[in-house]
Amino acid sequence: MIINKISKNKLVTDSFWALIGTIISKGLVLFSGIFIASFLGSDVYGEFGVIKTTLLSFAVFSSVGLGYTANKYIAEYKLKKPEYLYLIIKYCRNITFYLSFLLSIIVCFFSPYICTVLLNAENLTSPLRLISLCLVFSSLNVTQTGIISGFGKFKELAKINTKIGLITFVLSILLTYIWGMLGALLSVIFTQILNFILNYKLIDTSLNNLIKTRIDRDIKLLKKILIFSLPVSLQESIYSLTSWVFSLLIIKYSTYSELGIYHAAVQWSAMILFIPGIMRNVILSHLTQNLKENDTFNQIIKLTIKINLISTLIPAIIIFFCSNYFVIIYGESYNGIERLLNITVFTTIFISVSNVFAQIYMSKELNWIMLLFRVIRDVGILVMFFGLHKIKLFNSTPENLLFSVLFLNIIFLIIMVYYYKKRIQCKD
Repeated sequence: MIINKISKNKLVTDSFWALIGTIISKGLVLFSGIFIASFLGSDVYGEFGVIKTTLLSFAVFSSVGLGYTANKYIAEYKLKKPEYLYLIIKYCRNITFYLSFLLSIIVCFFSPYICTVLLNAENLTSPLRLISLCLVFSSLNVTQTGIISGFGKFKELAKINTKIGLITFVLSILLTYIWGMLGALLSVIFTQILNFILNYKLIDTSLNNLIKTRIDRDIKLLKKILIFSLPVSLQESIYSLTSWVFSLLIIKYSTYSELGIYHAAVQWSAMILFIPGIMRNVILSHLTQNLKENDTFNQIIKLTIKINLISTLIPAIIIFFCSNYFVIIYGESYNGIERLLNITVFTTIFISVSNVFAQIYMSKELNWIMLLFRVIRDVGILVMFFGLHKIKLFNSTPENLLFSVLFLNIIFLIIMVYYYKKRIQCKD
């Protein structure tokens, strides 16, 4: 009876497929990352890490939050106005494409300045120009993941993620072993392009199966999408900027070797958080469809918090007790990674729960409030970092930075929960 009840719960089944696809694909990416880090050494891996971070930061920036926007509006319109789905997808894809294409040209043109002045590594100019070529595909993948989630095609998305994970695992290890950092960058470019093609085909199939007629133009809908996306895009832009600034701070106050160790540690955090990250699309889709059903809405919140807690707490505890062995896994040049791991993995617990509340705010179109909270958090991280760096609380720059991230994410979660309980839930 219990198994039948669970299997009929749409949120649970969607979450299951989202989790399975993420665990397989990101698990393979994580293990390939260990091999890449070992092959390159901490110095070169630090350079590879900052190039990859630059790509991901600009990709999130140029998608301007349209992944979440597409998710929400497709989940909403597929039930009541399916003829608008083609237009929503068209607008979201086109905006992402034009912005990412423009940004890729800017990055390519200004790469000598970025590498020489900001990254203090003139030798990274050519790699940055190379990686800028796949900025368009990376940005479109962010938006297309939101579109697929809006359709509720989580099982199909899991299959795509699994394929990409397997190809990334084989290709990145092989090319890095042969060509070093150049091979690692080429594997990133190839997998992003392949991911785009698979996502594109799935979206077109889903769209053709669902609609019989379509609307080709609606300026009011475009304005509605842009207005909803603006605060979300500002949130994503701030997140992208701060992620990039974190790397710049380590370069300024430390070395590329410590940056490599930092990226190796954060990669494990990203692996843990990818489960709650994928869940964000599931949550937003289901919350949007149940906005007027308070009981169902609250049940979704409670269930999702439990899933997020379990999916982060268990791996965080395992990694904490095994952290002393990571130097053996990565090599002697990664000495000190265990201290960074211990801080960053427990940060994921608070981030994963805050992700749930972020989707609640988004489903209720309280994006400006979320933007305010994120600004407070990110500015607070930087202020606290400079304070800890001045008093030298920890031995290394990455430790000061990660402790600041941990503390401010705890404060961030407390603020979101308090505001939701006192200002939002009471009104409902």
